[in-house]
Amino acid sequence: MAAQLGGDLQLGAHVTAIHRRANSLYEVHSSKGVVVAKHVIVAGLTPSLITAIDFQPPLDGAMDQLLERMPVGTTMKYSMVYEKPWWRERGYLGKMIFLNTSVPSNYVHNCFDNSPYSWSRGVLTCFTEGAQNRAFLRLTDSEQKAVMQNILAEALGPTEEKMVEVLSKNWADDEYARGGYNIFFPPGVLSSFWPAAQRIYEQRQLGPPGLWISGGDYSLPSLGYMNGAIQTGEETAMKIIRELSPKVIV
Repeated sequence: MAAQLGGDLQLGAHVTAIHRRANSLYEVHSSKGVVVAKHVIVAGLTPSLITAIDFQPPLDGAMDQLLERMPVGTTMKYSMVYEKPWWRERGYLGKMIFLNTSVPSNYVHNCFDNSPYSWSRGVLTCFTEGAQNRAFLRLTDSEQKAVMQNILAEALGPTEEKMVEVLSKNWADDEYARGGYNIFFPPGVLSSFWPAAQRIYEQRQLGPPGLWISGGDYSLPSLGYMNGAIQTGEETAMKIIRELSPKVIV
């Protein structure tokens, strides 16, 4: 897909401002210059990153306040790599759900077997969420590793297999995510800002005509998932196609 777009695709272009001209065209200002377009899709950004963009004219008050009330969760993905998936030799799938989520007795919500199909490595991926994750982040790297080893030993039994590598991702530290897995609505937000939410989730509109929004966080049937991102992207693209070519049947 990137090859087909050629020079029209600009990577590493941090967007800082989206300004609407008097002729209804938009100027998209980024670290690599300015692009002028009739339609702009703000895609894949969490609400806090959207509100960090300089919109001119500004987003209306209801939309801005709704976005400010859509926080992102806090989650870490912690993958432990072994020479082989040793748990399979014991008849285990490697899928674990922990009901005791009180810190410090447990920091982990669930784990999954994330080994490659070839079994060339054994990979167990665990997730720490919310208060568990914030407590887990206060541990040193060696303490985190020891916690995970103890959890696996309790669930799968002790093993002499050594970890080859640890790969971790804390989405809150990611400049272009600021949290994970997805947004959520605190009590009262949807009932107070439903008209603005409808514009996002039903009409794909972020602001004036021509300013659109899509992404996994803005999908009703698949909020927070890749298929939700694809679904909203396709819906938004179809809306633009219909506006540009009303006679086209899509």
